[in-house]
Amino acid sequence: MRLMFIVNGEDIAVRVNRRLRLSEIMQKALKASYNTGRPLPDWQCHSASGVRLDPSRKISDLVRAGLLTGEELPAQRVFLGLSVGAGGSIRQHTALTALGPT
Repeated sequence: MRLMFIVNGEDIAVRVNRRLRLSEIMQKALKASYNTGRPLPDWQCHSASGVRLDPSRKISDLVRAGLLTGEELPAQRVFLGLSVGAGGSIRQHTALTALGPT
């Protein structure tokens, strides 16, 4: 099975083993798109219909639940983007700003 991850507008095709967790597949897509600077919990994955996919679930569970089709072709599109607020809190930004330039 293949998934087509849309990461920051870029199509990243990933071959998927159904026994793996979505988080493992997300890591592959992020690495392939050179988005390795943020930890995985900062990212969210959504189906093309807008349903948020749980990274801790196995691909086979997502197929069984009807959230992924499980078909080989065409590759199913899923969207991977930063979570809202993943840039840090205002308090963190204020604390860093107070330190001045490095």
